[in-house]
Amino acid sequence: MSDQVIVGEFTALAVDDDLLFLDTLEAMLRGLGVKKIMRADSGVNAYNALAALNARIDCIICDLKMPNGNGLQLLKAVRLGRFKLVRPDACFIILSAIAHPLAVRTAAQLDVSFYLTKPITPDGLKSGIAKARAKAFPLDFAKYTRTPVPESVSAA
Repeated sequence: MSDQVIVGEFTALAVDDDLLFLDTLEAMLRGLGVKKIMRADSGVNAYNALAALNARIDCIICDLKMPNGNGLQLLKAVRLGRFKLVRPDACFIILSAIAHPLAVRTAAQLDVSFYLTKPITPDGLKSGIAKARAKAFPLDFAKYTRTPVPESVSAA
């Protein structure tokens, strides 16, 4: 794999309710050469950060299970084009400690770019970003609108 996964003014949004993990994720991203990193500790705070953007975002890396807005809810909002400066086909990586079958299926229906299972390593993160950024798909707003997203992923 090329070392050119992250070049130039790459901007990432890291979202996780575990602040220690969020610090670790930020450190991994910095180690990969990401210079601009936004952080959010809930889906609601991530939604607000994306709504207030004044520049493009290259990659969203979001925990699945969080209080106050889960990763699937944020993914659906991105895919439906709810944010002025975020492309609906933006690179979106879901992070989870467990691959919940319903959550994985829902994420796939919402064209998630990649699904990473915790714990993650810098190499795994780099590989995941490379695969996620290489994934192309046709946008299907009708499908995204019809895809139900659970309020809580604990039962997923």
